[in-house]
Amino acid sequence: MTRTTGGALAALFLLTASISLAQGVEWKPRGDRSEGVWKEATMISGGSFELMSVRYRHSGGGGGAQVGLYFWQPEAGALDELLVWKPLPSETNDKVAYKMEPDSKEFGAGLQSFAWPRGDVIEPMGLSLDSLHTLIKAGGSYIPGLLTTGTPSPKGGYAFVFESGAGIDAWCTVSPAGGGDAISEFECYEEYGGEVAIEWDGRDGQGQPAADGLYVLAVEGDMLAEVLRPVETSVRFWHRGSLK
Repeated sequence: MTRTTGGALAALFLLTASISLAQGVEWKPRGDRSEGVWKEATMISGGSFELMSVRYRHSGGGGGAQVGLYFWQPEAGALDELLVWKPLPSETNDKVAYKMEPDSKEFGAGLQSFAWPRGDVIEPMGLSLDSLHTLIKAGGSYIPGLLTTGTPSPKGGYAFVFESGAGIDAWCTVSPAGGGDAISEFECYEEYGGEVAIEWDGRDGQGQPAADGLYVLAVEGDMLAEVLRPVETSVRFWHRGSLK
């Protein structure tokens, strides 16, 4: 579980400053995708616990001119959702975000990729690959995404990022989606809330790599607000230890 630190506050300050560099960057078509600053009137409520991202824990940086989104699709077909995004500071009550969404969500089976230029929007806004969220969904299950400007090399497991109205104190389990005992159990604790990252290293309780397949992350505990509120949610996701 990650905690809010001085580095995170510095990153927020950077985003606040950098959004001024992106004035005029609006959500619009850009070739094979739509990208830019996306505005939505609905705010996330204070007591909510909503999924923002399912992604490999570490993205790859570098000086490449293209950002590559990589993911492993179990079978060919149309995705329910394919989105790269990041909430941005706003002086209004509207929800404002950077958002990139390909025009087509039809992909084959196996390793898939989609690339777009860094220079259009990401560079002007000062956004880093590690700050961006990926939401890729097919048939009710999420597919972890990997962002890189180099060779895709997933490592370090997964990050499930939630927007939480307060800190949480919860117990997390990872279990096969078809049923059976949990293969991994760990505490999820975050004192402050906001973007809460729950991380799993892709291994079972004995430290061995988990078999490829469909799993469920279950989160159950309390939200640490002025009045304790229960937190109970689950995420079905595909685990593949290698993108090769």
